[in-house]
Amino acid sequence: MKTFIKVLLFVLSSLLIISCSTTVKPKTVEITQEDIDLMSTSNTEQKPSYLQTNINLIDNGDFSDSSRHWGSYFEGGSANIKYLYKRAEININTVGNIEHGVQFYYDGFRLVHGGLYSLSFKASSDKKKDIEVRFQLNGGDYHSYAQKYFTIDEMQREYTFDFVMEDETDIAPRLAFNLGKVKENYLLPVTLKLTDVKLILKNDVVEKKMENPSININQLGFLPNQKKTVYFSNCLDKYFYVVNQVGKKVYEGKIERTIENLESKEYTSVGDFTSFDNEGLYHIETESSDNKSYTFEIKNNIYDKALISSVEMFYLQRCGMELDKDRAKDFYHPVCHNEKARVHGTYDYIDVSGGWHDAGDYGRYVVPGAKAVIDLLLSFERNPDVFKSNNIDLLTEVKYELDWMFKMQREDGGVYHKVTCKKFPDFIMPEDETKQLYVSPVSTCATGDFAATMAYASLFYKEKDPFYSDKCLTAAQKAWTFLKDSKKLSFRNPTNIETGEYPDTNDKDERYIASCALYLATHKKEYHDYIKNNYDKNFAQDLGWEDMGAYGNQFYIQTDKAFQDKEVYNEIKNDLISVADDLVNLSINDGYQISLDKYHWGSNMSVCNNAMILLMANDIKAKKVYFQTAISHLDYLLGANSLGYCYLTGFGSNQVMNPHHRPSIAQGKPMEGMLIGGPDQYLEDNYAKIALVNTPPAKCYIDNAQSYSTNEVTIYWNSPFVYLLSSLM
Repeated sequence: MKTFIKVLLFVLSSLLIISCSTTVKPKTVEITQEDIDLMSTSNTEQKPSYLQTNINLIDNGDFSDSSRHWGSYFEGGSANIKYLYKRAEININTVGNIEHGVQFYYDGFRLVHGGLYSLSFKASSDKKKDIEVRFQLNGGDYHSYAQKYFTIDEMQREYTFDFVMEDETDIAPRLAFNLGKVKENYLLPVTLKLTDVKLILKNDVVEKKMENPSININQLGFLPNQKKTVYFSNCLDKYFYVVNQVGKKVYEGKIERTIENLESKEYTSVGDFTSFDNEGLYHIETESSDNKSYTFEIKNNIYDKALISSVEMFYLQRCGMELDKDRAKDFYHPVCHNEKARVHGTYDYIDVSGGWHDAGDYGRYVVPGAKAVIDLLLSFERNPDVFKSNNIDLLTEVKYELDWMFKMQREDGGVYHKVTCKKFPDFIMPEDETKQLYVSPVSTCATGDFAATMAYASLFYKEKDPFYSDKCLTAAQKAWTFLKDSKKLSFRNPTNIETGEYPDTNDKDERYIASCALYLATHKKEYHDYIKNNYDKNFAQDLGWEDMGAYGNQFYIQTDKAFQDKEVYNEIKNDLISVADDLVNLSINDGYQISLDKYHWGSNMSVCNNAMILLMANDIKAKKVYFQTAISHLDYLLGANSLGYCYLTGFGSNQVMNPHHRPSIAQGKPMEGMLIGGPDQYLEDNYAKIALVNTPPAKCYIDNAQSYSTNEVTIYWNSPFVYLLSSLM
């Protein structure tokens, strides 16, 4: 997984902090068609540069800014590339056995359907060299849009070719200079010089715009007695209708609470039909519009399949074992990553097989793995019956990750941060990643997370497997001893390790949650003293992989009252309620009633985490608004958002089809039951930077496998989703 920026749960707005018990009122507006037109046209380019004719669409085509936008790819070939005197010099040593054995490429433009394009470049070679120049899809099957072969010789010449983009618009294609084995006759080594690359659009074209749905709703549906909400974008109508399968209007409701939703650049209104509880399939219509919502269902077991699939994702992410063919189906794989891993900086090799693949890649990381395990255990603690009734053996699944975590602990109690190869693999199945595995150094953050996870897990296996419970607790205490004897050991990737970093420079929260879990498990004074001396009110908002303090609070809340300090408990309780109230206030003035004020990488995790806090607060101070706001967060994830996407793969009418997830890419279909990362307004991958420029924050998402910052998946995004979904069933 690419290195995450810190995922904030929210930024508390001073305007909203009136008091811990005060709820703000929504800032509603009355709108006209003129308001809608102004909203939709404000801050938009009259004509984007990629639609302008007779300008060069290749930025840095003369290499005046070195390698910016340019890159290389090798598959069997090798070359060295220098950028000198406004040109690229490509010194080819071997070409491999395919045309793209050596590839020099440019990313950062788009090709519009119907566009007539003219490519030109200047090139020379110290030996005659055949090359292929190709515009192609940058992912999937990498099929060609246009291609031409050229023979380059010692004389610098200008080469050109024209083509029409007959395929649908591609917002992030690749211009590839394939310099591998293009023809049989060639002499090596060879140096090719390239400069003045230009791509010109020769005709006027109109780009087809994607329209977002104007009526958005939870596409799975609702329990009969559940809060039921539908959202309308830029709607002037006053009434909506619930319509059954035969087209009969069975319910009429008012369209209310219109909000100027700058995050989505729209006016968002709400319709409530909670009182309608007849089971069946329905859609929503308005009085004057031809638009319809996606179909949804009302029934008692509406979320069962989604829960089963979102937990099954963990089984399908298992590493180090052969999956059951009947169970895994298209995502079956044999044993993978079971060779011994080298401890970075040493010549030691250890067995760290097992565990869950973290995300769209095949790394395994203690820090996010700990969050995932704790979320799942909290889910089981909260509603064990829902897992049992759906034949979900959650504790067995969690044990598979715990067994791997044991292997990541050193004899002195310290815990290694992660195990990966040096670099991310190609888009292959896990058994095909066969390069050397490396165990990255111990960190006190990983050690604290490990101690908390093992101590908490020991409680769940005490009756079922006392020996295993004791093993968990012993490992947790061993990790705590290491923490006591160690100063902070932060983590950054070692030299030459380029995989997901999960950096953390603050281990106060990890030490805190470790002490809370150990106190819950043992009631020993040592851990209680640490809690009383180190509690921080800021812990109340932290359920991420980096800042985790709220887990410690939850462990303390679960501690038997006879062993609680009343002052500490009240402080934890009041801080939790305060955070929950702030989340409610943020939700009240959000168009889709969620509690985000910024859309960071992994924003859907923040949606889940915030809902968890609301539900935890509801447990200690029951408020209808906490529970209903948590439902709004679930609705958002399942389709009630400005893009109309159901962010859980395999579910809903408007499904995510192209997640950044290597097994899904390799198999050509999305694995079911994965929660997608969601909108990221900071555009943190190259595809997003091109595709989502000038896009409103809440709409900075694209269903493309190249957009890892918006469309990846992880075990620790699924885990809080499991908590949220199971809590509402």
